[in-house]
Amino acid sequence: MSETITFKLRKPLTVDGKTIRELTLHEPTVGDMIAAESAAKAMGGGDLAANVALLAAMADTEVAVIKALPRREFQRLMEAGGPLLFDTADEEEGSEIPAVASAA
Repeated sequence: MSETITFKLRKPLTVDGKTIRELTLHEPTVGDMIAAESAAKAMGGGDLAANVALLAAMADTEVAVIKALPRREFQRLMEAGGPLLFDTADEEEGSEIPAVASAA
C-alpha cells in the first residue's frame, strides 16, 4: 500500500477555511471501501456518492472536499485514481484467478 498518486488541482480549492492545492491518493484498503459504502448510503446511495466517498477515503480527506470539486476536476481525479483501484497489469498479461478444484 506504499504506492501513492499526487493529484494537483488546476485551481486551489478552499473548504472550511483550508486551501487545498493537491490531493495524495493511496490504494484503498477493504476497510476504506466498506467505510465509503456506508458513507454513500448516508448520502443517499448511488454510484456517484460511492465514488465521492471512496475518493475521500483514498485522499484521507473529508467528503466535503471531494464534493466541492468542479465536475471536470472530479472526473480527472477519478481517472488519476484508477490505477490504484484496478490492477491493469494482470489483465494485460492475461492472468486469471485460479479455479478452485472441485471434489469429483
